[in-house]
Amino acid sequence: MDKQRAVLQKGSFVLAEPYKHLEMPLHQWSALTPKEKNAHLAKVDPYIKGASNATLAFDLELQEPRPSDVSEENTVTIGSFEETGLPECLCGSWVNANKIVDLQGTAGHPNDSSKKVVISLSGPTTYTVQIGKNRKKLTCDEHCPRFKEMTICCHTIAVAHNERLLKEFIASHVIPVDRLVRSGIPGSSGKKANERGSKRKRQNNPPRDVAVYGDRVPVTAEDANEEANAPYEVVFVHSTSATTCFGCKGRVRDKPSAPLPPAPYDLFIRHEERRVYNRAGETRIRISSKPEMVYYHPLRSCTGLDEDDVEAGRLVVSREVHRLLTKVHRRHLCKEFKLELD
Repeated sequence: MDKQRAVLQKGSFVLAEPYKHLEMPLHQWSALTPKEKNAHLAKVDPYIKGASNATLAFDLELQEPRPSDVSEENTVTIGSFEETGLPECLCGSWVNANKIVDLQGTAGHPNDSSKKVVISLSGPTTYTVQIGKNRKKLTCDEHCPRFKEMTICCHTIAVAHNERLLKEFIASHVIPVDRLVRSGIPGSSGKKANERGSKRKRQNNPPRDVAVYGDRVPVTAEDANEEANAPYEVVFVHSTSATTCFGCKGRVRDKPSAPLPPAPYDLFIRHEERRVYNRAGETRIRISSKPEMVYYHPLRSCTGLDEDDVEAGRLVVSREVHRLLTKVHRRHLCKEFKLELD
């Protein structure tokens, strides 16, 4: 931008005489926030109403840019900026840090000894600087624009000087190239001319409404013990109207009158417990108020029974069912549950 180059005395344009007071050296320009830079450039707008002369005047001789005036503050109190090895864009932060030190603008945090409170040179506010455990890393507030861009600012430099950590802090600082690149990329980069920015179409999830849930089912200690001690019974599928395994939710038959599956899967393991289910067309989970009979495949993976449960006698076979069991049934129960049947 020609106006910015004229303010910094870096281009082929120079400010007209009525606006010479708006010229600024680079180190002071670097210390400004983006908002302050835009406000300063607005003052040199050649189209301002009432401007007597053009703000910008073209240098016909195309003189070389004049060197920026280096303030004497660069070498006062905190040392010479040239010896730090920091990029030139941080010269303004160095000058401002020197001002903060001269003004004794740092103080201890009232509640945390590892934090320091630093004044702001641009407004009636303060910044909080966190000193890391290794006393090398210093972090400024999130609302500090210079620190967000460069991970270093006048506030951290001033605190590092007062804490005698300036040399170590400068040596450990790494220039965040990725942040510098991103800060210079416009928001419309990569888009076509007049292309509108994309907007979020997906709506945020509404807050969870618990009004649709009923009251909790009261469970007494007797009910809990009764359910925990209820036996697992071996029954035949044809003696029930069940069609689905309660464990794996797999279908055993389409309807109670459908043909039975082959042995040994014509058996069910029946257990009395509170049934968890969903009604058709509903998404909320329901739990039966009283224990009900549920049916499982004759598999350990579906019932959750282990050898200890079988040894404790929780898996039972009635005399009527025992009399109807075939060798295939007995072999499967022995293999799956280690249940020995005479």
